[in-house]
Amino acid sequence: MSHIYCKSIHAATPAGMSLKATFNAVLNGENRQMQLRPAEDFQVAEPVMASLFDRDELIPMLLEATADMQPDATLFERLCVWSAREALKATDVDPAAATTLLIISTTKGNVELLNDNIADHRAPLCYSAEVIAKALGCHNEPITVSNACVSGVAALATACSLLTGTDFTDAIVVGCDLINRFIISGFQSFKALSKGHCRPYDSDRCGLNLGEAVATFILSEANHNEIPSGEPVVVGWSQHNDANHISGPSRSGEGMFRVINDLLDAVDHSDPAHIGAIYTHGTATLYNDEMEAIAINRAGLADVPVSAVKNVLGHTLGAAGLVETALAVEATRQGIVLPTHGFARRGTSVAVNVSAQPVMLQKPLFFKILSGFGGTNAGIAISLKGGDR
Repeated sequence: MSHIYCKSIHAATPAGMSLKATFNAVLNGENRQMQLRPAEDFQVAEPVMASLFDRDELIPMLLEATADMQPDATLFERLCVWSAREALKATDVDPAAATTLLIISTTKGNVELLNDNIADHRAPLCYSAEVIAKALGCHNEPITVSNACVSGVAALATACSLLTGTDFTDAIVVGCDLINRFIISGFQSFKALSKGHCRPYDSDRCGLNLGEAVATFILSEANHNEIPSGEPVVVGWSQHNDANHISGPSRSGEGMFRVINDLLDAVDHSDPAHIGAIYTHGTATLYNDEMEAIAINRAGLADVPVSAVKNVLGHTLGAAGLVETALAVEATRQGIVLPTHGFARRGTSVAVNVSAQPVMLQKPLFFKILSGFGGTNAGIAISLKGGDR
């Protein structure tokens, strides 16, 4: 029987330009780039707490690393290509092969190009996908997943579905988003942003922070005995739309509850003791945290350790599902559950097992869940091969 496993993972954030560096920053709760940025920097109404790449360091590095790309390639496109190439280095996957799939996850792509020219031909996501595919040498038509906050996990789910149901054998899944005036003004209009470090699930939480990131997963289909021991294997995935509201999740967590139940079915266990951790969306907004807590509690998983990393990284939009899954994989490898920095006292109506400190992982299997605008919900279950599920 064939399985989908993660052959290689790359991630970069303002907290660290590699998965290892980002992981250490999240573990220790340190990110010097998470700062209160002046409103004038983005021409928005109020200052914004955000984690942003240092452009003075990032741009020269990317220009050198992607010098073969077309001259007008954007920062977003170059980040995607750089991350994918870094992930591919550790594999034998050929991007040009007819069996290799490219999936790009983003919520906004190059939307900032519309600031100067509403008709800029480079703004559509399909254009960026073609630029990225060309630079990577991919011959198959690229797929773009742009489904609000769940885009990253939705892209992973799309890849898994195609790898199990078609002739594709490998998938390059890359996600990226950068912060600009469009994003900030949108969240400010919802009154959803905190001017301090966000505090997921805490009684004093008052909104989210924004962040930038890029991450890539190289997924491959293989027979179970061909997968090296200790490698992350995708056990299940799910997506549901509760269609509650354009910007608010179901108050009862209906869509997320269904996602979690699908993941439980996929791992063949209803006993919460078999689940090592749940890595949540954890935006620190009143509706998101409450909904996730209700869904987790309803599914009988109130005692499973819950972790959210946005206090350190911010909400990285279309990259969130990928970079946060990457961190969960690394934490599972190290036998811990990452802490939820900023958490001190429960601020949800039902109990969930949130800790501000890292805890020992009891089982090498985790759920990663996300929710987003439009009532979207998505999740993925990953276990290390050889772990006791």
